[in-house]
Amino acid sequence: MAKDPYRFFRVEARDLLRQMGEAVLAAEQAPAPDLPPRLLRLAHTLKGAASVVRLPAIAAQAHAIEDLLTPLRDADAAPGRAELDALLALIDAAEESITALDVPAAGAPATADKSRPPPRRRRPRRPPSRLRSHRSHRRPSQRPSTIPSARC
Repeated sequence: MAKDPYRFFRVEARDLLRQMGEAVLAAEQAPAPDLPPRLLRLAHTLKGAASVVRLPAIAAQAHAIEDLLTPLRDADAAPGRAELDALLALIDAAEESITALDVPAAGAPATADKSRPPPRRRRPRRPPSRLRSHRSHRRPSQRPSTIPSARC
């Protein structure tokens, strides 16, 4: 059975998006001037977690949420109806992206995630014999003399 590299990320991301959605829905009922800073913290956490697991598309979605909230925080204003609708749309899009990461059921073909870059290839290590032949690894008796020779 293959390991699921996003198992913990999906749990954390869904929890963060759930908290964001609940906060936005509560703000629709009553004005919430503290909403922008709270949502900014949650979005920033999501962006960082997505970056750690190399999911730039989800990190970009979280960044879009931050971009929407930053002017509201700077103006110390509660979001209006248009901003709340835009936030809900961004949160829904991020939830869809998280759902797309779910492990396919047994027997279903696995789909490649186009938003992830290919894994980095590591350079092969040099064999120890090559390291020994390098100048800095010479024995003192093999190093060139630094004392100038007396020339007549």
